[in-house]
Order: sequence, then C-alpha cells, then structure tokens
Amino acid sequence: MKIRFDGELQNNLLITEVITDVDADRAFKLFSNKVMMIRGLYSDQENAEGNCPKGLEINPTPIENKIQTSIMFNLKATERLVLGVCGDDLNLLRTQILMLYCKNQKTFYDLRYFYPKSQKPIEMPVASCAN
Repeated sequence: MKIRFDGELQNNLLITEVITDVDADRAFKLFSNKVMMIRGLYSDQENAEGNCPKGLEINPTPIENKIQTSIMFNLKATERLVLGVCGDDLNLLRTQILMLYCKNQKTFYDLRYFYPKSQKPIEMPVASCAN
C-alpha cells in the first residue's frame, strides 16, 4: 500500500510518502531509483556550471543499522517545489529529503521538508524507526 500526504512541520511544508509491505530487495530498488533520479537532476548542471551542487548534499552516504537504512539529501528548490534548478534567483527554498526504510515494520518512507533558504535546516532527522 502506498500513502501520500502533506502537512506542516515548524510552519513549513512536509510531504510524506509511505509504502508498506516492502521487503529488503524492494527497499534497495526504491532507494536506488529515487537516489538516481535526484542525482540525475543535477548531473548536467554540475558539468556545465561547476558550482550548482556547491552547498548541496547530492551524494550523501547511506546510514544503516539493525533496524533501519536511511539517506538524507539537502537540496535547493523553487517556490513551485521543483528540484534541479541551479539559479539562486529561482531557488527560494531548500529541501531536506529523508528516505528511510524500517526493517522490522517493512515500511519505506520518503519525507520531503521544504523551508525558506533564509532558515537553517533541521539538524536532526525528521524521523527514525522505533525499536
């Protein structure tokens, strides 16, 4: 089952996608596909302008332990929530994207938190799996 909903976190937009009944193989495919899509948004611009990914986190290291696997991106976004645009004049927002797989619950989360570029990002992850 796949559920998507929007809400607020600290007065900013949080878009959440939850997929249940996900085994480890499917979780790996979800991570791979979503990471490839995000990195692909910036690949051409990285080569052309060289400075687009500066200050962005487009190659984060996945974190894995007994109960979860996660990866978090810090990116730029336009006011229409479009990712992959490099011009600072168009990027009024920043976004933190947390992909999280809870192994025991077999649930995959894709959390996208959008906030003004004048604000600091959340230092702690938006979510984690319970034991």
